[in-house]
Amino acid sequence: MKNTSKHKNSSSSSSSNGNGNGSNYNKGHVQKEGIFTIQFLRWTFVHLSIACLFHLCYRGNSSISSSSININTGVHVQSLRQVQMDADAPTVRRIRIPQHQSRQKKPLPPVPKFVVNPLYKKEQDRIDAFAAKDPAAQCARYGVEPLGDKQKQSKRRIFFGSMLANENTEVLVAHAVEVYNKYDVVALVESNTTHSAAARTMNYGPGSMPARTLMESEFFGNADTTKVLIDYWRLDEPNLQGMNREVEQRNVIWKMWVDQGMAPWDIGIMADLDEVVSRDFLNALKNCDFPKMRHNPNKRPSCQTPKMCLSTMQFEGSPLCVKETEWYHPDVILGHCVLGVGDNQGRATPRRVHTIGGDRRIPAGARTGNWGATDYKKYPKDVLAYQRFPLWDGRDMREINGNADTLVDFVDEFRPGRVEKKAVYGTSYHFHNWFRDLAVLRHKYQTYGHPNSNAGGLVLSKIQGDLDMMVRCARELGNDPPEAIGTPPENGYNYYTTNRLLPLPSAASKEAEHKNSDANTNTNTDTNTNHMFTLGGNRPIFFLNRTYVEERHALIQQLIRNDEKQHGSNYK
Repeated sequence: MKNTSKHKNSSSSSSSNGNGNGSNYNKGHVQKEGIFTIQFLRWTFVHLSIACLFHLCYRGNSSISSSSININTGVHVQSLRQVQMDADAPTVRRIRIPQHQSRQKKPLPPVPKFVVNPLYKKEQDRIDAFAAKDPAAQCARYGVEPLGDKQKQSKRRIFFGSMLANENTEVLVAHAVEVYNKYDVVALVESNTTHSAAARTMNYGPGSMPARTLMESEFFGNADTTKVLIDYWRLDEPNLQGMNREVEQRNVIWKMWVDQGMAPWDIGIMADLDEVVSRDFLNALKNCDFPKMRHNPNKRPSCQTPKMCLSTMQFEGSPLCVKETEWYHPDVILGHCVLGVGDNQGRATPRRVHTIGGDRRIPAGARTGNWGATDYKKYPKDVLAYQRFPLWDGRDMREINGNADTLVDFVDEFRPGRVEKKAVYGTSYHFHNWFRDLAVLRHKYQTYGHPNSNAGGLVLSKIQGDLDMMVRCARELGNDPPEAIGTPPENGYNYYTTNRLLPLPSAASKEAEHKNSDANTNTNTDTNTNHMFTLGGNRPIFFLNRTYVEERHALIQQLIRNDEKQHGSNYK
């Protein structure tokens, strides 16, 4: 505009000077000026259009490349590629803000602090007091000795990592109650897609109240004890699906651990939020000398089989529906075998089943079969010969076979009644399929893990064996119902049919009940004081709430009745 004004003044000056050619000059100049103005407007329009396009693409972007995560800062570098917007993302509007207000931010409302119920706090204190009072007795439960004084001085920390999705609030509270003040770092990652790359609305988006609650309410422990972090995986890789997609998401957890200063003697626990390590075993991890958790700075670890896999008690939808078989997650690993923490000199780099990135050169997904994927003995010959086993990152810790031992549990002398199926024990608890709406459960089986596209319409028993077990447990059909009632599918699991709530005892009968081995075979009261169940053994602290146990089981029964009215049943 400045140049146009200058030309206009020049034209007026020529005319006023009485130049005989002024009229022709003005005519030609106006034509040139008009051409220049049109060209200028075209130039401006094109460049503004390009600028707006880039702006819109940037706003619409929900993609963060895993390769663009700064391992030291955790900062993401966003690409400009247009992908699915998060459904809960606010609409951006341009608003004129006065200069003096442009830097002012409205303070966020404070997040209420999480308070542990006194019923649970009493049990936490009892478990912790036993571990502090008699470490030898506590470690003996797991067949190991207490740590020496020098090892205790290292003050090993525990790093926990899990994906975030659609967890029931009850599961989150049950987890927090069990582990309160036991984790040093909690690293959580949420994705805006499912395992099948279908878009999903994030529940814990940046700055959201659910995210702030987990991070600021001291949900997992006091602020000076436990640090909670949330990050996000929004990689635009639709061809990366199933468990290969999940392990890439879990790799963000590994980066968070490294960024938080994990040391070679620290412990990492890779899990899901519905997999809850028992409080007693978390104490043991810090106090006891487990062979897999030994760190010697003067000796290079092999890292061929660095994992401890926990023996996990499985509750299918209800505290009263306990599976007879154990689950084999969470997975525990020592820092000296973690990539970015341990010594990587001379070690091999594993091959992976997928590649990502614009040039498809970035290895991604799980390890290939000859890199210990399903058999810890299957590695390239030179790796086996020269002990060049790779260090482990977040893609490996849960899915790769890195354990040559049995599942970690109480030793037999501390598991009375287990063989006779009068008691059940575990070092961890799995709150499986703990939904309040079976439509959400069906969506899970349609889109997560190993998706079944027909899960929305099948009877529950034909979707997956765990669900068949839950149906039989809720309806009290047993493991081998009469043929006239219905036949369980081949993949249907057995459950402990004797697990019931004991009647509420009178004050006079409490002492007799504790001595009644037929009613409760759990004589190891140091591991569990919950004598509410006919099936003995240890239980989550959260199940001390008898009212919750009753209401949760009643809810599952009602949900199944409603679902069978709509979708039918495998049983009459």
